Amino acid sequence: MRPIEREFQKRGSVRGGVLFLSPHDALDMVACARQEHIQVLGIDGFFLRDEETEPSMQNSIDLTVGRNLDDDSWSSAERFLQQRVDSGMYFEVVLE
Repeated sequence: MRPIEREFQKRGSVRGGVLFLSPHDALDMVACARQEHIQVLGIDGFFLRDEETEPSMQNSIDLTVGRNLDDDSWSSAERFLQQRVDSGMYFEVVLE
């Protein structure tokens, strides 16, 4: 796990070794990744329940498709998350 992910561990929920963040915390992680020049490769959306972790493909995005490493994945990630701020979902932010 990267240092940036360890930093956000206390703000999220870890299940099966995966860090799940609220939309606001995921936005903060993307902002930190931008500062550190760490590209966002994708974001996966999940519904978290007491005993269940349900992935949502329609609330996930692959930011590696059709881009080169100079592209601004942070802005795309921010737009994606801002559209889901009130969704009640949790997100895994996949970093380079």
